[in-house]
Order: sequence, then structure tokens, then C-alpha cells
Amino acid sequence: MQRGIDINSALTLREILLRDISLEEASKEAREVLNKEKIEISQDVSERVSSVLKNAITTESPSVVDELSQYFSKVVNDGKYVSQLVSAPAPLSQKLGVELSEESIQFLSDIDVKSMFDEETLRLTKEHLDGRSLSFEPGIILGPDDGPRIPFPRQNPNDPPIQIDPYGPYAGIGTASVIIAVAIGVILAKNVDRTAGPRVLDYSGLERL
Repeated sequence: MQRGIDINSALTLREILLRDISLEEASKEAREVLNKEKIEISQDVSERVSSVLKNAITTESPSVVDELSQYFSKVVNDGKYVSQLVSAPAPLSQKLGVELSEESIQFLSDIDVKSMFDEETLRLTKEHLDGRSLSFEPGIILGPDDGPRIPFPRQNPNDPPIQIDPYGPYAGIGTASVIIAVAIGVILAKNVDRTAGPRVLDYSGLERL
């Protein structure tokens, strides 16, 4: 069975990005690195996280990284089209006013998003990866769309569960969209580290996922 990103490893990767934890260190032993940040994860999650970080595809083009960093930040901060981040970059970039070259679009098309998913998570999720939006029941707590609606786990158990405005852009976002956003964020972060330039990725939108 394919042991890719599930919701727990996606949330762990999100914390790695938001806390600016070294991807190189986390790829070697994620559990040990996160323990230093007072985040406890299972060995299973640690292995999934390390595998994703090691296998993230790379590019040698700084311009591709620049363009995709702007595109990623715009899409995730907007929140309404996260599920289309990889599946529809050309029309989506135009809609959001971000310029993407053919080289950047090709790089995104080379990412096999489904192969990054945990097989069971991919089987269970009701959210399609072709950009189809989810239905949303007003008043419920944000949670995975692959079963009962439950609060996403918080790093601090005293923190309240995330509440989503049913009319806001993040209403109805589910497991697949969270995993897509985090997976692409990890790929871009790895490439930012590899290519020269003072670019900075804006991950603030991930805080709402």
C-alpha cells in the first residue's frame, strides 16, 4: 500500500513550513527535529514526512521558482481554488492575475499529485482532484471530508478548533485540498533552498488550512 501524505503528516508538514524548520534536517529524522519544537509525532508520521521531503521534485530554474512562489502564495491566500492549484494553473493564474510561463506550467504538470497521497486517504476522500468544489454545511467545524466532520488537531490541545465562515473562501475545503497545498508548498520550499535568490514564500494562507 502506498504510504504517502495523509492528513496527520500533511498537518505536520504544514507546521514545518510555518515554523521555518530546516527541510534538510526534517528529511533525515522528522520526529527528532519536531521534538525540539515541542511537537510530538508518531514514527509513522515521521517516516511519511521524511519520505515526502526526500522525494520532492526539483528544478534548476530560478525563474520557475520565482513564478510558482508568487502563484502558490496567491492561490493559498485566496483560498477558493486550492484544489485547482496543480490541475488548472493556466486559467487559474490568469484569474488571479499571476503570470506563469510555459516552463512553470510544465513543472506543475510534471507533479503527480495523486502519487503523493496515502493510498487509503486517496480512496476515502470525497473531494475530487479535478477541481470540483465541495458542498459545505454551514455551522460545522472544519475537518477532513473523508468521513465525519471533526476538528483538525491543534498542536496545543488548549487551542479551540478552527471555525470556518460558511460564506468565506475556505468554507468546504477538505483533506485533498490541504494535502495538495502542503505538498506543493514543500516542493517549492525545497527548490527555494536549492536555487539562488532572495525570494520568500508566503505561507500565511496555510494557517487557515
